[in-house]
Amino acid sequence: MILLAMRRTTASPTRTRAWTLPLPSSIRLALEHIRDALQRIEDGTFGRCVVDGEPIEPKRLEAVPWTLYCLKHQNELATESATRTPSL
Repeated sequence: MILLAMRRTTASPTRTRAWTLPLPSSIRLALEHIRDALQRIEDGTFGRCVVDGEPIEPKRLEAVPWTLYCLKHQNELATESATRTPSL
């Protein structure tokens, strides 16, 4: 949710009113990824692939700073996902 504070111009100019606005799921997901990346920075694991701990390619981090995987492992996941048949 986004918290907005708006200054009231009537009666008490210093009083504020807060509203919360729902965020689209895509924005919520992006914010979650960014928060996770910030946590990895604090933990000292940012820029390392979660599969093998090897460094993630700098150009990949520039393109997708919150990524968890190096290009090799991301491609493996994508291939695995594309070839998996949905179960009923």
